[in-house]
Amino acid sequence: MSSNEPTLEDLDEAERLAFGAVLHAVIAVDGSYSPDEHEVLADLARRLGEDLFWAALDEAGKTVEDAAHAKRLAEGVKSEVARETIFYAAYEASQADTISSAEMDLLEALAKMWNLAFGPA
Repeated sequence: MSSNEPTLEDLDEAERLAFGAVLHAVIAVDGSYSPDEHEVLADLARRLGEDLFWAALDEAGKTVEDAAHAKRLAEGVKSEVARETIFYAAYEASQADTISSAEMDLLEALAKMWNLAFGPA
């Protein structure tokens, strides 16, 4: 993400919920919340807008059932800016620790759904 990256103010409410759901799924997939993941999330929050960032994660934690639910919410995201914001934040969060196969599956599904370049060139 560049210094000219969008903030979560650029996403509508449904897109922010999808953002929170996808990030929540990436973080929760291994059943733990490591200090490295916390550091990456704190950095993302600072860059993307702390209040909306933590509110999106909180709302997703209360309403999103699992990664499959997160994918269904992501299907409704039509804005390219929102798609890229969600995808690259999730990718960055997944790199806090070793990327698990479940994280990779989610990232690959999003990249395919949204026609984003991802993986080996």
